[in-house]
Amino acid sequence: MRICILGGIELWAATGKPAHLPTRKTALLAAALVLAGEKGLRREAVSEAFWPGRGEAQSRGSLRNALAALRQVFADGESVSLEADLETIALHAGPDDIDLRAFERKTASSDPADLVAAARIYRGDVLAGVTLPEPLDQWFAPHQRACRVKALALVERLSEIGDAAAPDAAAECQGLAERLLAEDPAAEEAHRALIRSFRRQGRMTAAHRQFDLCKDALQRELGVEPEARTVALIDAPPAEVAAAPAPVVARARDQPSIIVMPFDNLSGPADEYFVDGVVEEIT
Repeated sequence: MRICILGGIELWAATGKPAHLPTRKTALLAAALVLAGEKGLRREAVSEAFWPGRGEAQSRGSLRNALAALRQVFADGESVSLEADLETIALHAGPDDIDLRAFERKTASSDPADLVAAARIYRGDVLAGVTLPEPLDQWFAPHQRACRVKALALVERLSEIGDAAAPDAAAECQGLAERLLAEDPAAEEAHRALIRSFRRQGRMTAAHRQFDLCKDALQRELGVEPEARTVALIDAPPAEVAAAPAPVVARARDQPSIIVMPFDNLSGPADEYFVDGVVEEIT
């Protein structure tokens, strides 16, 4: 059994087939138990949060029905098990059975390969795209914020890894940054990671374009300017941004080199991307 709550919520049986739960509340209960960890949740608190205003008897009945549905899904020797007594409910699972736990474990690692794997696991924020009724939105909000903070720290760490340490780091960094920006265009850490990554690749035009996108998003969403470290990153000479050594191309004889400087756009704003594209193609 595998439970995925990053970028939505999905349950997969050991056979690889999706496991279906009867109601949205049952699926959200599974997510809440995942976030609670081994310590579990108090029955009373779950009843009040998931079925408010129904009365004690009815809310406890709804909880029993949801637990029965979860037990059925986790039956038949699955690696995920549900334990419940008169006061608490807990979900027990292996280290790789829950995407969030695998993500948190790998982000805590210093191994570049683990950081790349963590980026692949992160499909989006906790329960992204899932409509959360009140008061469950407040229930899940702290967990969503905490997970996003780890993802933002991860994307910056990936942008600092050279190709020699992890060949896939740059690609995974860009993919993770784009997912983070799709959910929050003003995520400055993700912008900064892309700027650093582009500079490491020698794509200075792309780096400057990303800085402009960052500046516009911060002004539009928050009414603020980029942080000093973001400005310092874009203003730093290329030599000050660590990069993997470029492959040396053997030449039959000594030849001059060419550096392509950014072109000036003498047309209008609509042609800006065309001008940048010409520079990158020539490079």
